[in-house]
Amino acid sequence: MVGFAIENLLKGFIVFDDPSTITRGKIKSHKITLLVKEIDGIRLSEEELDICKKVEEAIPYWGRYPIPLDYSGIAPDIEITPELRLIIKEMYNRLALQLYNKVKDGWDSVTRERVVNVFIKKYS
Repeated sequence: MVGFAIENLLKGFIVFDDPSTITRGKIKSHKITLLVKEIDGIRLSEEELDICKKVEEAIPYWGRYPIPLDYSGIAPDIEITPELRLIIKEMYNRLALQLYNKVKDGWDSVTRERVVNVFIKKYS
């Protein structure tokens, strides 16, 4: 689930920068490492990228689609140690704060309507 959460956070950056990516179906990938490359201003450490590579492989099986159509497609569980959990949490919180700072004053939706007044107590 952590990979799925990071994937959606990164897609938030992409949609903020270009809302039409939703209607054009341009962000269907579950590859976190590819999504990161599409976002200006996002830099991950080598350690964070290694973690992203591991969790992105599990997204289709354990995050997005927990019951595969074919049992041979099941990926093994990824062990999340306390150290990895801390790195993931710090990375997620850093990226979430960056995204919040982008959207807090509003953004243009895919329907061209302006969305305003975003408030998240944790980041305010």
